[in-house]
Amino acid sequence: ILKNNGYAASFDIEELLRSNFSLYRDTLSYGNKTATPIDLHWHIINLLPYYSSSNMIQNIDMGKIWNDSIEIKLGNTMLRTLSIYHQIICLCLHAFKHSYKPLMILCDINEFLRAEGEKIDWDILVEETFKFGLSKYVYYGLYLTSQIFKTDILQNAINKLKPKRMSLFEKKYIDSILQGRPILKDSYSVFLVYFGMYESLTERFVFLRNVLFPCRKYLSFIRGENASCLNIREYIRRANIGLNCIAKFLFLR
Repeated sequence: ILKNNGYAASFDIEELLRSNFSLYRDTLSYGNKTATPIDLHWHIINLLPYYSSSNMIQNIDMGKIWNDSIEIKLGNTMLRTLSIYHQIICLCLHAFKHSYKPLMILCDINEFLRAEGEKIDWDILVEETFKFGLSKYVYYGLYLTSQIFKTDILQNAINKLKPKRMSLFEKKYIDSILQGRPILKDSYSVFLVYFGMYESLTERFVFLRNVLFPCRKYLSFIRGENASCLNIREYIRRANIGLNCIAKFLFLR
């Protein structure tokens, strides 16, 4: 449909229908010279290895997210959108992914909570968050929103979502956001956040392997380029970025 209306994908993916099995991408972007670009998503998480182990793929039930979706009217068109609780989870994930920059991303959470108000079922939100293995991401999003915007959030829900253990780096990171002086100065440094959230050496090793040395097919998903355009220099570049980020992480701890 998009192609018939003058849109073109940013890059070609072989076996397009199988791309939704990739651990490294959840969306394809289509552009049109005279219209707004469109992103097509098939999962709520992009670049899955940044977030967790492969277990998260099984934990997040996209079928349930679709079944729980609700119908709304936009103009004269009826369409489906996420349930209130799944929308909150997605907004918190989105904010974390972008390191809460700009703070307008947290405004999205604040405005959504303010608009939905009493319709929010906090018990279901907490239950779904733990089922998906996303408690840290949702907790940080809600906690920062409540602290910065004084948003009315059920304290009991925040208490239930609060991690039992937070590394020193996580504490410094969240404090830096609240103080308006983020310790992460460049986009690649978000690597530090995910790396620091792992507790075991095995988890950290798997994380490094998935992020730094994906196979060439998946590297094309990550880079948004055809596989034929990629070579060994891209792996060297990724390894160099990874080592620099780890050095920063060790220094900050």
